[in-house]
Amino acid sequence: MQNTGRSLSYLEVTVDNKSFTLRPGGAYRVYFSSGGIKNLRFRAVFSNGAASQAQAQLYVRQDVYYRPTDAVVQPISPNIIGRSWKDYFDYNTYGEGEAASYLQHPQSKADGKLRNVVVLLDGYDPIDERKIDRIADEVGPLLEVLETTTGKERDVVILNFITSRRTVSRYGSAYAQEVEGGADFIERNALVLVELLNRLKPMLADPTQKITVLGPSMGGLISRYALAGTLLSLGSPAS
Repeated sequence: MQNTGRSLSYLEVTVDNKSFTLRPGGAYRVYFSSGGIKNLRFRAVFSNGAASQAQAQLYVRQDVYYRPTDAVVQPISPNIIGRSWKDYFDYNTYGEGEAASYLQHPQSKADGKLRNVVVLLDGYDPIDERKIDRIADEVGPLLEVLETTTGKERDVVILNFITSRRTVSRYGSAYAQEVEGGADFIERNALVLVELLNRLKPMLADPTQKITVLGPSMGGLISRYALAGTLLSLGSPAS
C-alpha cells in the first residue's frame, strides 16, 4: 500500500473493543459473538512516522435466516399493471409486475392488514432471474438493519418487474410482444410502482402511515421517479 511515496508500516485495527495489528501481506481472523452493526477504527502508520486515522461500520449477518419461518406470505393478485406509457422510440405499452407481501408484524398476521410497510423493488434484471423469493433473500440483511435502527417490526412487500407478452402499439399498429420488465424503461416501471402503492392503501391498518420504498441499482431510480411524479401530480407528500 503506497501513499504519495510513503509505504505502510502497519495498521492498527480496533473492532468490538478488541485491537490487533496488521502488517502488509498479513491477515487476521475476527469472530463476532452476535450480529448487527460493528464499529471499526483504523490507525495507519507509515514509514516516515506519519499516521492517519479512519472509521468504518460493518454489518455482521447472523447465521439465523432473516425471514422468520412463521411469516405469512400473501401474493398480491392480479399482477400489477401500470398505466401505458409511450417511450422515446414511439412504442406504447404498459409495465407489469408481480408482488407479494410478507406479514411479520404480530398484529398483521392476525388481521391480514399491513403495518410499517417496506416496499422492495427489483433492480436491473433483463432475463428475470431474480424472482420474489430471491429478492427477499438478498435484501434480508438490509431489512434487519432497518428494523434494528428504527425499532419497528415491519411488513414487507416485494415487487418484481416480470418478463411477459404485452400489447404494444406503434404508429397506429398493435401487436403482441415479449417485454423484459427488468430491463424496461425506468418511467414505465415507475408507473407500476405507483399502481402498487395505490393498491396497498386499502390494505394498510393505518391509512395515514408512511410507506418506505427501497430498491437496488435501477430499482432506486424507479422509486425516485415514481415518487417524484406522484408528488407533482398530487401536490402533497401526505397524499
